[in-house]
Amino acid sequence: MLIGVGGSGKQSLARLAAFVSSIDVFQITIKPNYGINEFKIDLNNLYRRAGLKGLSSVFLLSDNQITDEHFLVYINDYLSSGEIFSLFTDDEIEEIINYLRLEAKSQGYKDSNEHIWKYFIDKVRRNLKIVMCFSPVGNTLRTRARRFPALFSGAIIDWFHSWPRNALYSVAIRFLDDFKLISNELRIAIANFMADTHIDVNQISIQYLTIERRSYYTTPKTFLEFIKFFQHIYENKQMKIEFETIRILSGLEKLDSISAQTAILQEDLKISTDEVNTKAERADIALKIVTAEADKVAKEKVCFLFK
Repeated sequence: MLIGVGGSGKQSLARLAAFVSSIDVFQITIKPNYGINEFKIDLNNLYRRAGLKGLSSVFLLSDNQITDEHFLVYINDYLSSGEIFSLFTDDEIEEIINYLRLEAKSQGYKDSNEHIWKYFIDKVRRNLKIVMCFSPVGNTLRTRARRFPALFSGAIIDWFHSWPRNALYSVAIRFLDDFKLISNELRIAIANFMADTHIDVNQISIQYLTIERRSYYTTPKTFLEFIKFFQHIYENKQMKIEFETIRILSGLEKLDSISAQTAILQEDLKISTDEVNTKAERADIALKIVTAEADKVAKEKVCFLFK
C-alpha cells in the first residue's frame, strides 16, 4: 500500500518497480457501466493468469478507480486468505482443478480437490501482487482502515513524504541542464531559487491550514510542473527574442539596401544636375546671343524708319 497525496509519484514508482522486476501491470478501465460484476471478471482473469498460466502480474489500484467501496471487500478477502468468495462458479472450479491436477501432484500436493485448490490459491498468491495507491487526505483512509482491516494488516505500507531540499535541487539542476545558453552560475542560482520556493510554499501551506483551516498540498508533481512552467516561459521568451532579432536584422538589411540605392540615385542625380547645369549655361549663352541680335535688329529698324 502506497500512501501519499495525489501527484506524489505512487503509480509511477509502482510501474517502475514492476518494469524492473519484469512483471506486467494491470489496471481496471473505468467506464460508466463498470461495477461489481465487471470487477469480478477482471479478478477472475487475473486469477487464471497467475494460477493457471503461472504469469506474474501487478494489480495497480488507485483511489480514482474505486468507484464502489465494495471493490475493497474482494481485495480484503484476497489479502486475508487469498481466496475470494463466489469469484468462480462450480464448473470453473472443477475445470481449474482438473487442469492443475498433474501439476499439483508433481509439486507434492495430495490428489484431492481440496489440496489441488489450495495449490491453485498458493500459486495465485505467489504470482499476483496488488499495489494500492491511496491518499491520506480526508477521512476515507481512516474509514477504510476500520472497515477493511486486512488492507493494512496484510500489506506493506509505504508513506510518500515531501522531497528534501537536496532532492528538489538535484531535480531542478537536471532539467536545467537542457538549457545550454544559460551559464552554469545562473543555472545553479535558478535551481536554488526553485528549491527554496517549493519549501517556502510548503511552510506557508502549514500556516494557511492553521489560520484558515483549509489544506493546500504541494507534491513532486507540482514541483515538476513549476520547472516545466519555467521552461515554457524561457522558451517563449527566447523565441520572441530570436524573432525580434530576425526582424531587426531584416530591417538593417533593408536600410543597407536603401542606403546603397540612395547612393546610386544621388550619383545619378549629381550627373543629371551637371548635365542640366551645362545645358543651362549653353541656354544662357544662346539667350545672350539672341538678345544681342534682337537689340541690333531693333536699332537697325529704327534707323531705317528715320531715313
